[in-house]
Amino acid sequence: WTVEPCFMSSLSDTAFGQIQLRLKKSNPMIWQTEFLKNLIDHLETVYINKMLSRALNSPCHISTITKYIYDYLQADWPNQWDFHYYTGSMISGVISSLSQLCADDSIPCLTGTNEHSLAVSALCGWQLYQRAYVIAVTSGMIDEFRGTLYNLKRAQAPGIIVCAETLDSSWFPFQGTIHQDHDGRKVIAAKGIPYICIKDKNELCDKLNELSRLLAEQPGPVFVFADQNVLGSILPSTIEPQLITKPLQIRCDDRRNNTEMAEVMQLLNNDKKRILWQCSHLSEQERDLVYEIARKAGIALVDTLASPGSVSDYHQSQCVNEYIGTLSVYGFNRKVFNYLHSETQLASSEYQSLFFLKSKVDQISSPFSSCKLLNKIHVVQVNYQRKHISPFTDIGIVSRLLPFLQTVLKQLDVTPEVLFYRQEQLARCHQYQDILPADILPKLPMTANYFHTQLGNVIKSMIERDNYSFVGVYDVGRCGVSAIRNIPKTGKGFSGWYGRALMGDALSSLPYLARTSKDNVLAFIGDGARALVPDIEQKIAHEFDKNPNKININITVFYLCNGVLSMIQTYLDRRTASRNVKQVMLLPQQERCISPKLSGSVYRQRIVEFSTEIFDDLLQQPQQINFLDISLSHNSDGDGLSLISEAAWHRLNIA
Repeated sequence: WTVEPCFMSSLSDTAFGQIQLRLKKSNPMIWQTEFLKNLIDHLETVYINKMLSRALNSPCHISTITKYIYDYLQADWPNQWDFHYYTGSMISGVISSLSQLCADDSIPCLTGTNEHSLAVSALCGWQLYQRAYVIAVTSGMIDEFRGTLYNLKRAQAPGIIVCAETLDSSWFPFQGTIHQDHDGRKVIAAKGIPYICIKDKNELCDKLNELSRLLAEQPGPVFVFADQNVLGSILPSTIEPQLITKPLQIRCDDRRNNTEMAEVMQLLNNDKKRILWQCSHLSEQERDLVYEIARKAGIALVDTLASPGSVSDYHQSQCVNEYIGTLSVYGFNRKVFNYLHSETQLASSEYQSLFFLKSKVDQISSPFSSCKLLNKIHVVQVNYQRKHISPFTDIGIVSRLLPFLQTVLKQLDVTPEVLFYRQEQLARCHQYQDILPADILPKLPMTANYFHTQLGNVIKSMIERDNYSFVGVYDVGRCGVSAIRNIPKTGKGFSGWYGRALMGDALSSLPYLARTSKDNVLAFIGDGARALVPDIEQKIAHEFDKNPNKININITVFYLCNGVLSMIQTYLDRRTASRNVKQVMLLPQQERCISPKLSGSVYRQRIVEFSTEIFDDLLQQPQQINFLDISLSHNSDGDGLSLISEAAWHRLNIA
């Protein structure tokens, strides 16, 4: 038989392993034998197999635990949550049931390349879209989540993680994480993540009520451990657990110390000082208030490595004059450096104050040592948990950010002299160009500085000319820092630097973004991060095909290839004269594309020299995914990798 190409193309959404084509042979005995085998196999499978027979003859049912989880999420986050799963024999029933419940609602059911990718997708969904989640995994897979579990907890991302287990019923169970020698629940508890453990269906009602309480008491993930019998059990309607719908976010005490708020308003309204606000993840309402207050008070705004685009260069296609760049342990630019410094010396706290909004003032927040933060910088911190007010903080406001911003706006009355001074300081800061001659010296291979400054110019032109906008995705590494620093942003992005700074997390988020994003996606992935993650390119293309917004958007993945783990090499470059780089070397990636190639909606190209025309065209091709291998060389110069580098001779006194 000849198989028509059109028939094969119609199977593009089908798992090919589920389909077999029986080919007619010249020997009729072979054909007859094949037919007889299929007939007997069918009889055995459908009629003789007692397990399948019982399943076929029993009414289709949804287990109590699955229905409860669905109802709870729909009550608290109606159609504002995602279902992520990775299959296994013990969890397969939950996945089938929950997928069936979600079928009639606008709730995406998403899988991933591994369990870790599910947690990354959930974190991405919460940070970018404020979506809650359910994650379902099978026995023993809690260890596959890596440090992203902590990141979910740190982000206070509300959701339920269902983990099938063999509890107290097996002697050293296969793949089990709860047995005589090991208790995986202690690992979860050590991360500060609460859990319930259901050993018997008779305690299901009480345990699910406890789940409601845990979700209401603390923001963040809650684990559910249960064996297969419990996961599939159905309680009589007379003893079903009571669905208690409470907000997943806990309510904090928004009352602020009157003396501290009075100090803040005195500082904002009357003190002739430079004011800089560093913003972590903001809601849309918070962001609008921050922009309005900054404009009225002459406040400089910065984002961070952990939350790039929380405030950005452009907002709704309009330039944000108050935004001056990124302030973090790495990645700060010349505008930020010169706003805070006089020549190469940090300006006195007499002349400036730093506000950390929604921040712990943790080490990633700034390049300044603990000693400088404590003794030389006036720090104002807004955090709703008193235990997170830092030892460096001079004025600590224990409050959620929104009521703080609303109070500030209501009481804002900046004196004209102070406003003029701050606007003058912002104008002075904007005179400093981030791009210096040393950054644009052409070399082969290109440096990270050169590539990202040139690409930044292209994107800036696209924003101002074509209202181009995008979601930035930045993996952990030297090149991700360079991208955050040098490429103008149009809104919030997703950063692998958040929390544990796990290489590969940003790359792992791309299938989720390919399915859900309403905007263009630009991903900056170093070859170190790329080597840590399984090949997900086909998964990205598959999910992008399901995105209802794909007709208007494009995804571009920059693989930034310099052959070394650049952040560690930069550290070594500053501290040793040795060129022994064995510990940072990476195996070269197999050449995937020497010449440009377009296959369906996927375009591949290896780029050695920068071309404005190529990127101006590629980044605006709708319904296309671009995988671009960018050949780079390592350097440890500039890009705000250290205060030392920004104070180098060739970066001073050039405005």
